[in-house]
Amino acid sequence: MGKRGKKGGGGRERQNWQQVARENAKFESYYNEQGFIPEEEREAFWEAIRRDLPNSFRFTGSRGHALAVQEKLKNFYIPEITSIKYEGKDVEPPRPVPWYPDQLAWSMTTPKQVVRRFAPFASFQKFLVAETEVGNISRQEVVSMIPPLLLDVKPGMTVLDMCAAPGSKSAQLMEMIHAGEEESMQQVTAKVAEGTASAEPMGPEGLGDDGRTTGLLIANDADYKRAHMLIHQMKRLSSPNLIVTNHDATMFPSIRLPPEPAPEGKPVKNKYLKFDRILADVPCTGDGTARKNWGVWKDWNYNNALGLYATQVRILVRALQMLKVGGRVVYSTCSMNPIENEAVIASALERCGSANVRILDCSNELPGLKRAPGLKTWKVMDREGRMYNSWKEVEERKEREGISGLGRVAEGMFPPTEDLPLDRCLRIYPHMQDTGGFFITVLEKVSEIRAKPEDSSKVIPKASIAALTEELDFKQKNGDEAQPQAAPQKRKNGQPIEEPFKYLDPNQEELDPIYKFYEISDRFPRDRFMVRNAEAIPARTIYYTSSLARDILTANEKQGMKFVHCGVKMFVRQDVQRPEVCRWRIQTDGLRILNPWLGPARAVTLTKKETLHRLLVEMFPKVDGDSWTELGEIGERVRDIPMGCSILHIKPDADETFHERMTLPLWRSLHSVNLMLPKEDRRAMLQRLFNDDTPLVNTTQKREAQSSTPITPATEAVDGEETPVTAPAETEEEVIKRENLQLGEDEQEQMDTRETYSKAGDEEDRFNTTV
Repeated sequence: MGKRGKKGGGGRERQNWQQVARENAKFESYYNEQGFIPEEEREAFWEAIRRDLPNSFRFTGSRGHALAVQEKLKNFYIPEITSIKYEGKDVEPPRPVPWYPDQLAWSMTTPKQVVRRFAPFASFQKFLVAETEVGNISRQEVVSMIPPLLLDVKPGMTVLDMCAAPGSKSAQLMEMIHAGEEESMQQVTAKVAEGTASAEPMGPEGLGDDGRTTGLLIANDADYKRAHMLIHQMKRLSSPNLIVTNHDATMFPSIRLPPEPAPEGKPVKNKYLKFDRILADVPCTGDGTARKNWGVWKDWNYNNALGLYATQVRILVRALQMLKVGGRVVYSTCSMNPIENEAVIASALERCGSANVRILDCSNELPGLKRAPGLKTWKVMDREGRMYNSWKEVEERKEREGISGLGRVAEGMFPPTEDLPLDRCLRIYPHMQDTGGFFITVLEKVSEIRAKPEDSSKVIPKASIAALTEELDFKQKNGDEAQPQAAPQKRKNGQPIEEPFKYLDPNQEELDPIYKFYEISDRFPRDRFMVRNAEAIPARTIYYTSSLARDILTANEKQGMKFVHCGVKMFVRQDVQRPEVCRWRIQTDGLRILNPWLGPARAVTLTKKETLHRLLVEMFPKVDGDSWTELGEIGERVRDIPMGCSILHIKPDADETFHERMTLPLWRSLHSVNLMLPKEDRRAMLQRLFNDDTPLVNTTQKREAQSSTPITPATEAVDGEETPVTAPAETEEEVIKRENLQLGEDEQEQMDTRETYSKAGDEEDRFNTTV
């Protein structure tokens, strides 16, 4: 989507939104004349589309502790909100979306301006912001949640999101790929501990990589900057089963797989990836977003949809080509215009053969979701506002008056002559359940297809080919469902060139000390560690990917694929001076994956709520001298554990008031310990577990503030005696600073990304998580 206005400045635009005249004669006449909104519902339709859109958010279904966040909302914040009055009226609390499984999606009619600025909402607002920052909550429009659900993704499936940015639907798909993974990994590691595990990787269907999912999501976007915004959204899920690409969806390249061994004397046959599921949430005019997007009221005109139809058809046809037989494609738009919806479905089926692809009946899926059937008849309006019932009427006008004013009207935009079950498509209108407008169709590939060549007379009339070079009158705006049409990206002269993805040899010398220091099980694969430099040298970060991601990245090297991101940060290089200390610390992102396979040597167990609170609030608490006694039940363990990265296992006692089990990285320095967590993660946990927004305390900064010179004690207490230290304490303080700096750089990288897109005006609300 393009910018939200021509002058930028998000604050001014948010104020103007309340002042925008929510009327557009062309917009209203077009939908009234189409006649597919029943006359008795028309008034309710226009009243609903002029109201502000309710706020909505979704809990991350694949993260076990996200359910604890959901319980916090139900048991603490909803009773608190229910007691609030605003302008003399009771405030309606968030309510679960009735058709979304497991009450993971919620909606709230209270305007977000009120939530942000009205003091009684302060605690709730901080909760939403904190949990969104760490990925336990995703802000997402309700209708935008429908396509991933209808795609019916299971663990083990290969999935493509063709137009993925900003990533809310991709996040849903990723959660489905990882569904059940935590429990499955626990079951496998229990069998390994018992000695009953098989030698080969094991696990249930789709989770057969020793409990880890074997599935993969490729999230693509045509715009390079938006692809990086997508990475920021997806990084919160810390998945090694994600690849982000940067390609024009109409020409998405075939992805090579490693060839299978060929019989002797036979040539090796190339093998290509086919997808189980593909989401084609295509670029659209976005008029279904009129409740949150003032550009619809300002700029909507008859020509908008005419300019996007051909691109939409090409994307859908390409999706069907890349799909496995028996697989599903979900086509969706946030537009209500049949030219972008039913006409595209009919045109794609005409090219691929309606015997090879069928429209699925989803009437029994998502019980409780109110929907209207797809259209079988509609009218097409040219750029001058003249309405046509058939292509024949267009040809007759051309004979009488020429092509003036027809714009890009094409034959394929009209209802098909073949009787297709277009009524199986889903239409969601704003007045049905207080949402935005949306269109969804689920397609199943019945047999292999050979798409017909694009007939330009049906898709793009000759009279309007020149018009393709003109800029669309309507700039796609800021709803999170529509996607941009981007010019081909320059790979040189101003456009960053991505560092290559290089996998480490399983016998790489840096891996041995890592496996030894952390007592990593030999069952944890050594052939999936990756770095981002041409020399394949572990310099600062070692990433981990799934097996299929590795196969794809290696088989497509120098094949024209534009890979932007893959892999989870598993190990980050830490500056240490003592040779016995492993110089690679485990990164928070990768700990979830690695934790079941770690030995006990670096384990620290925490059971008390008060101890966790102190570690969250205080950065670098001291452990030398008698300071360790202030760290409760972990004090003696952290005093005695050798320096380096440790693993903090949070296992609350039965009588504790919090019940979340977590595993976090802990760094043991010469004089202190520190939870290796970004500040936003600390704040989110403090808010969720303790309802506490206490400012974080950095003891190293305090000590520096008290003295203008570095703290350099010349001795260290060893067995109660003062002994000269071999490494000056000043150096250790510098090490601590570098630890903090490294974490800070990770945080700053995210903030830089956020700032870039806020300044661009693109998806501004995506980062304004004060829902």
